[in-house]
Amino acid sequence: MTIERSDLKIAARERQWDDEVAKQLPDLLTRLLNSPIYGLGKDRDLPPAAYGVYLFSEKGKPRYVGRVGLTERSKRAGKKFSNFRTRLRGHVRPRHNEGTHAYARTVRSFHRKKLPLAGSRKANCADPDFMEEFRRQCERIAGWDFQVVEITNNRLAAVFEIYAATVLGLSHQTFAVS
Repeated sequence: MTIERSDLKIAARERQWDDEVAKQLPDLLTRLLNSPIYGLGKDRDLPPAAYGVYLFSEKGKPRYVGRVGLTERSKRAGKKFSNFRTRLRGHVRPRHNEGTHAYARTVRSFHRKKLPLAGSRKANCADPDFMEEFRRQCERIAGWDFQVVEITNNRLAAVFEIYAATVLGLSHQTFAVS
């Protein structure tokens, strides 16, 4: 059976998608880029305990886009949703189940240097040399700017995360779709 794109129900859902999602993306990106800068240092405020999409930047250059809310990570932890504050703190903890972006940066660093990696994240974190670099990456990220845009619709947040990373040129980014 072939589904025709001219099907009226499909066309109606495409219009609904444009109205509810696509038309909002540029404005959400503007709001994210114009967000106050948060962080963990004494001179920075903590982000709101809300959820949506966040951006890490280093010296004005976007480095990583992430999403908090109802995610696979928060479901596994038995929580309803994660929030900007807990996620910011989690990004700078060098543990086998935290420090997501720092871990990825550490793996890329080991690949560039042609250093051996173990077969699992837990095993890599048992390697003192790996952990030294992982800690260094977490400390570096702790100094980055952290900006947020609150989005309460999880579907919109998931789409916006991919949109923002793409438009900001973060080609190395991977996404956990949940």
